[in-house]
Amino acid sequence: MLTNQSIADLHIHSCASDSTDTPQEIITQVLEKNIGIISLTDHNSVENQKEFLELAANNGLTAFSGTEISSRDAEISYHILAYGFSLDDNKMADYVKPILGQMKVGNRRLISKMVKDFPSLSLDEFDEYTYERTRGGWESVNYLYDKGITKNSFDGLSLYHTYNCNLSNLDYPSSAEVIQTIHSLGGYAVLAHPNSYLKSIPDTNSIIQLFEEMKGYGIDGIECYYPSHTDFITNTSIKWCHDNNMMITVGCDSHGDYVTGREIGKIRIPLGKLNIGPLLAI
Repeated sequence: MLTNQSIADLHIHSCASDSTDTPQEIITQVLEKNIGIISLTDHNSVENQKEFLELAANNGLTAFSGTEISSRDAEISYHILAYGFSLDDNKMADYVKPILGQMKVGNRRLISKMVKDFPSLSLDEFDEYTYERTRGGWESVNYLYDKGITKNSFDGLSLYHTYNCNLSNLDYPSSAEVIQTIHSLGGYAVLAHPNSYLKSIPDTNSIIQLFEEMKGYGIDGIECYYPSHTDFITNTSIKWCHDNNMMITVGCDSHGDYVTGREIGKIRIPLGKLNIGPLLAI
């Protein structure tokens, strides 16, 4: 039974995208850490949703369907968290599939640019490459590690910048389109980790400008609580949400063992500090 002290973590990744954790491993950690409200939000994927939600229900947890969708406006790629959409049809799966496909285009582009500098690499070989998904990361960085180019797959992430292949520069749909689609599928749209889109030392005006822009697109809430947020960003986000009757969510953005410092339950925010009433009413 949920109380105002129930701990939530609504931003968790599994091996369906770039985490090392399986749905069962996530549920095990959630139970060990006494977290009661959860959502699995893989990047542009709902592959593990049904298994995750079934495991959550079997263990008495409150869980919502989720995915983290990439969007792009001008030169900035925003991540929009979708919650509470139906899984009874394949509409969300059909929508995010080409967006994930764009990420695969970016991964292939990185390898194609690196071939000239590293003769051991082969684009044809990469096209046939597979890896154990619980290693975390994407196929490109795992391929580079297996070929001895990097010391580990995580080190390969910096090469996207080196070769001007940042995944944020791909042909994603606009934020307005993503939010509209989430709504059309019965879900709610929340802006993930707003600190990622702000200058290094943001002021109140820049934060509010971002939020007002997203409000114009139809956003339903902000991920106010996030491991790398400063108190200033957190408090400014919460105040804006209160003033605008927006959802207030929390997410640790866990990628399992692949990314340090963002493990499940890294920050422990109780339900009483959130505003997720629409999700609880589903």
